[in-house]
Amino acid sequence: MKKFSAIIIALAFASQAAPVSDTCNQEMWIPNGPVYAIAPSVDKVYIGGKFSYVGPYTGAGVPINLTTSTLMSTFPKINGEVYVSCADGNGGWFVGGSFNTVNGIERNNIAHILNNGNLDLAWNPNTDRYVYALVVNGTTVYAGGWFHTIGGQSRNYIAALDASTGNAIAWNPNSNGHVHSLAFSGSTVFAGGNFDSIGGQRRSRIAALDATSGSVLPWNPNADFWAYIYTFAINGSILYVGGTFDSIGGQSRNSIAALDITTG
Repeated sequence: MKKFSAIIIALAFASQAAPVSDTCNQEMWIPNGPVYAIAPSVDKVYIGGKFSYVGPYTGAGVPINLTTSTLMSTFPKINGEVYVSCADGNGGWFVGGSFNTVNGIERNNIAHILNNGNLDLAWNPNTDRYVYALVVNGTTVYAGGWFHTIGGQSRNYIAALDASTGNAIAWNPNSNGHVHSLAFSGSTVFAGGNFDSIGGQRRSRIAALDATSGSVLPWNPNADFWAYIYTFAINGSILYVGGTFDSIGGQSRNSIAALDITTG
């Protein structure tokens, strides 16, 4: 995007005489702040307001080339907030967040973008509320968030979806609070959030689940009751945990910790 020190910027404008459309022009550039004045003039429109940048509309999530820092032009526009994305293993992406359309097609809070940049029209789990975490293992997509239905089934805050159909599978740990982070290692799904019960067992904010059955494993770092686990990262046999806590894994740790994935 180009930087402007003044509040007036000329943008392409079809014609004052052109008929008014009820469809948004997806190619129209947008500012990064409020617009207080608009003045069309033949083939231009002048805008003024409280902004410092004007650039192309991208939607809520875009992939960026790691080498050139340029945007992938074919990625569909998502009209909301994207909280998480994960690779599908075939060059595409699963995305989750708080949104209701992708390129104008209804998708509630979760979607699959194919490797050609198109929306997967066949995959639509259609959650009732937000998706905060996604992780893929083979043909299964594990999802965590603030929802009660997903993939056509009742699921509280955590679910497993068929990566081809988007339907919920039988796996159902049934958390009693938000699941904000997920990680996968071997045959274990690690879950973190603000729950104190999951899989029928008491677990304070963090748990390890069997990836096949959904049952809770003995692993139990037992974070503070008031804690909230926001993020995970796995490196070898270590699970790095970030959130709001003072103790976890039997030790004093302020908001960040490293846990042994075998012992907790």
